[in-house]
Amino acid sequence: MLPPRRRRRGRKLLWVAAVVVALPLAGYAGLNLLLSSDVLRPRLIAAVQQGTGKTLTLGGPVGVKLSLVPTITLDTVSLADEPGGEPLLEAKRIEAELALIPLLSRQIALHRLTVIEPVLRVTTGQPAKPPRPSEGSANAAPREPVQPLALAIDAIDLEKGRLIWRNAATGQSQVIEIEHLALTDKEPNGPANLTGKIRQEGYAVDISAETGALSRLLPGAPVGDSWPLRVALQAEGVQAVLEGTLDMPEQLTGLRSKLHLTLDNSSRIRSLPGLANLPSEWIFPAEGLFATLDLRMGPDDAAPRLGALRIGAASLDLSRYRPGLGLSQLEISSPAPDAPLRLSAVPGPSSFAAHLGGEGPSLDQLSGQGPWPIRLSFEAPKARLDLHGELPGPTLTGARFDARLEAEDIASALGIAGLTMPPPPEGISPGAKGSGTFTLGDDAAVRLSDLSLETPFGDLAGEIAWHTGGRPALNATLTSTRFSFDSLSRISPAAPAQTSATPSRPAQAPATPARPPLPSGGQAQAPDSNPNRLIPALPVSLAPLRLLDSTFSWQVATLDAGGLSWQDAQLTAQLKDGVLKAEPFAVTMPGGRVSGRLGADASGDVPAFTLQLRHEGQGVDMAEFLPAIGVEDRFTGRLEIDADLQGKGADLRAIAASLAGHLGLASVNGSIDGRLVDRMTGDLRQLLPQGLGRNGLPLRCFALRLEGQDGSMRPRAMLLDANQVSVLGAGRIEMGDERLNLRLLPQIKVASIGVSAPVRVSGTFASPSYRLDEGGVGGAAAGIIGDLVGDAVGGLSNLLPSQSSRGGAPDCAQQLAVARGGRAGPAAPAERRSTSPLNRPQDMLRGLFGR
Repeated sequence: MLPPRRRRRGRKLLWVAAVVVALPLAGYAGLNLLLSSDVLRPRLIAAVQQGTGKTLTLGGPVGVKLSLVPTITLDTVSLADEPGGEPLLEAKRIEAELALIPLLSRQIALHRLTVIEPVLRVTTGQPAKPPRPSEGSANAAPREPVQPLALAIDAIDLEKGRLIWRNAATGQSQVIEIEHLALTDKEPNGPANLTGKIRQEGYAVDISAETGALSRLLPGAPVGDSWPLRVALQAEGVQAVLEGTLDMPEQLTGLRSKLHLTLDNSSRIRSLPGLANLPSEWIFPAEGLFATLDLRMGPDDAAPRLGALRIGAASLDLSRYRPGLGLSQLEISSPAPDAPLRLSAVPGPSSFAAHLGGEGPSLDQLSGQGPWPIRLSFEAPKARLDLHGELPGPTLTGARFDARLEAEDIASALGIAGLTMPPPPEGISPGAKGSGTFTLGDDAAVRLSDLSLETPFGDLAGEIAWHTGGRPALNATLTSTRFSFDSLSRISPAAPAQTSATPSRPAQAPATPARPPLPSGGQAQAPDSNPNRLIPALPVSLAPLRLLDSTFSWQVATLDAGGLSWQDAQLTAQLKDGVLKAEPFAVTMPGGRVSGRLGADASGDVPAFTLQLRHEGQGVDMAEFLPAIGVEDRFTGRLEIDADLQGKGADLRAIAASLAGHLGLASVNGSIDGRLVDRMTGDLRQLLPQGLGRNGLPLRCFALRLEGQDGSMRPRAMLLDANQVSVLGAGRIEMGDERLNLRLLPQIKVASIGVSAPVRVSGTFASPSYRLDEGGVGGAAAGIIGDLVGDAVGGLSNLLPSQSSRGGAPDCAQQLAVARGGRAGPAAPAERRSTSPLNRPQDMLRGLFGR
């Protein structure tokens, strides 16, 4: 038997053990009773009502997971402003980790609240609702009082939910998918932090935010200082940061903030939510885009109001308009809503210190109906362009701008666009000046009127109109005192700066060309692998004619083109549905004036061309024209021209192969270089007296008329009569194959004797060949005369070489009439025969054509 002292000690230990066991059991029993669904449901609803002013609806039971950290589970939860109202929050399930000790003070303190598959609805742009009557008001029905529990939450997690953001004023809404969001608020009056990831239209964004105390959002919370807010959104290459304060955070009003946006390059714009369908032509390649916006939102505002702004880009690529063209340091800014918008940029690329600036309407003006003043200026060393005017309002119709250009040296302005030009000729100013007025009419036409422009390459005056309504059309009526296509053609892209450290071999200075190529571009041939072809396979595209319609009129007193000075040029052209008609056109070129009509048809599958050309007056003075184009003075006299040609094809060869129509040339009372006669008469030239024609042979007449179709041209007239020497010809010229098949009958006439030696000309344009005609004089004469006259001529076989071996052959009068197409013209002078003695007979026959 134990001593009394030990028995008393044992009983104490039993009581201690009983208490140790009983207390947890009692606590568990009390906790189970306190957190039972019947007890907790009304208290939780009341706590939410008291703490947030919202109505909590529980569609399922309140469950409890008892552990070291008890967890309350709520299923099918909704939270609304008022009973039966649209839920502000819906959730499939809510799990709340509960702190035990605060329960002893009738407080619900949650370590973490996890909301699974929530749907949150946020509405802006609607007036604040008056507070609901309190439960103790006179109109409230008496209820059994329920003692609410104080509610405190340390952290809230949202998993796999949606945020529906709706603007009540506009009716527009956006849906944001929530992958996960974590909100922490460990101190009752301390800052709250939010982190997570959201998606909109598949676009993933990391979000982080820091706000003021969440207790400020609860009804009845004392009004204090402005509620701080900072929200940062981060995606690949994109960042948005909102920093500011809210005066009334519980109503999302009273916003004063700055929004900072950055975008590494413009290629990401279409990947942003809501911008996927943005037309690609609206987006220019750009780097380093940024925007800083001051945003304000009062209680009565449906959306934030824009205050000061600053937007821009480090670089903007405009090479779609001109290779190498662009802007850098682009910025548009305004310090206040009532201050003008300001533009600043540096054009490039170039080494010039150029600047683009301007002012536009203020943000307040933009919110009105107009007018909106606009002023732009482009400054470069020794050049300035100003544009000022106004827009009538949101519509462009009625806009009017006055433009003014002043340049001491226009080359500096061209350098901004990556272009270069040589110094102008002596006596031509390198500067430029101009003015004009741009207007946009009701017919969707942009007009440049009162145009006055003076540049180193010429001047322009008149009006230009660009119609955008329906099919585009460009109409212009212009006049010029002087215009130089030669100077304009010398404007070229600037050579890229050399970046290699290795010194390059000095380039040999090219020889100064005598003159630029002719306007037709005939000297600029495409590379051709066939050296036997003279006509280049140069592509001819009329596709641009299908792009627009046009009516064009231009008169130029002096036109420099192809190294020539053309005077009194007149052009009237009309382009309609891909068919161009330039009729009439006329120009005085060196030696005389020509006029005609030009047509180009791009409406079909194959381009088609027409040309009508005729001289005016007595013809073109070849003694003046040929030296002007760099040809030696081998032919003098006035050349009459009559051309009516048609062709079609995608390149020059195809056009030549389809050539049809006629070309007539006629001239009288001129002279011809003896070297040209040598090539046509061969060794017969030796029969002439020594020295005759050394300085040119007098030319009685020259007549040529080619007619044909499908590229096969046949001479209807071919005669060159230079008194002592004459050449008659016939045959065919195949333009498609570039082959010659001609019979020439040259004749040397001295005193009363005429000697002929018929020649066959064959081969190609690039490599012609000459040989004696095996048919003899009689056969050759009969064939040539038959081709030219078209009638059989008998008795030719009786003609002797020593006699008039071309008796009955067409003369100057007949051939000139054919060449002129029956039109009247100057007559050939009377034939003059030489009385100089012939060379000795043995010398006459020795060596003729190698015999």
